[in-house]
Amino acid sequence: MQELVITSLIVAHSLAFTAGATSNLSTTAPYGSNGTISGQTVVDLGNQSDQPVLRLIGTLIMNLEKEVHSQKNIYLLELICRLHYCTEWGEWSECSASNSGEFGVRNRTRLCGFNTSYCRRLSVSEVKYETDVCQNPCRPHNCTEWGVWSRCNAIDRNALGNSTRSRRCDFPSTLCEQYLESKDEFESKVCENICPNAYTTTTHGYCFKIFALVYTRDAAEATCRKDGGHLANVDSELAMQDLNNFILKSYGNKGFYWIDGHRSVQAGSWEYGYTPENSNFTIWGDNEPTNGPYDLCRRYQWMNYNGTKAWRMRDLSCKITAWFLCQIIS
Repeated sequence: MQELVITSLIVAHSLAFTAGATSNLSTTAPYGSNGTISGQTVVDLGNQSDQPVLRLIGTLIMNLEKEVHSQKNIYLLELICRLHYCTEWGEWSECSASNSGEFGVRNRTRLCGFNTSYCRRLSVSEVKYETDVCQNPCRPHNCTEWGVWSRCNAIDRNALGNSTRSRRCDFPSTLCEQYLESKDEFESKVCENICPNAYTTTTHGYCFKIFALVYTRDAAEATCRKDGGHLANVDSELAMQDLNNFILKSYGNKGFYWIDGHRSVQAGSWEYGYTPENSNFTIWGDNEPTNGPYDLCRRYQWMNYNGTKAWRMRDLSCKITAWFLCQIIS
């Protein structure tokens, strides 16, 4: 039936042109006032030009239009209605994939004209859609090494939480940078708060224990390792805040504690059992560090600071004995 519809319309258009050319009728006679063609206009032209074939084809078209309308056959309806050329396809929409490298969809549209007011009365859409699979092109490159995993945010012992790390990346265009709003990539994983029963989980998830034993720095670190940790690393404001509160509740503002941080040469770079959250974070007391020839380790103590007392760091010999603070990171 589809082929019959198309063939009939083409023949009608050709004969209508011929009839107009061999008579005094206008060659636009088979079109309505808005430039559309219909079965009725072909019948009218056949009557005016005394062309029985045109009347027959026009009647056939009218019958096909009625049949299509009664059966709601949209495919046949479009074959009849969409004889005018469509516009060029528009631009593709943005890819629906929100993350770099992911797949999504995009679409574009164009307008297709109708040949008859009859088609418009049936409210067939003039807009044609095309959909395509796409991939977000904003793939990162020249990325830095991944940073350190953050502490597990699970507060309760043996509870599950989340840990994240990040890295800095470049993107292929400024458009990608605007689209992604950030040059930082993040990665997360499920973690568990494995703080042992003998340790204390602080407000912000740190896992600390005070050993009220007088050990050298190396002996203290060895004891922490037996528990699965290291000497406590005071490497951020939150760590300092939680550690200070923990010490205050345990023994008050007094004492001397070995903490993480040692170096192999005088005034050299500090090394740690755990990678610090912020390697540049330091809270030295007044006139510290002294950088003496044997001052290769760090101790945390209640000492002078800006005219008052506070928990601060100092450097001194690793052979001195003191209490110590252990930390376990989930």
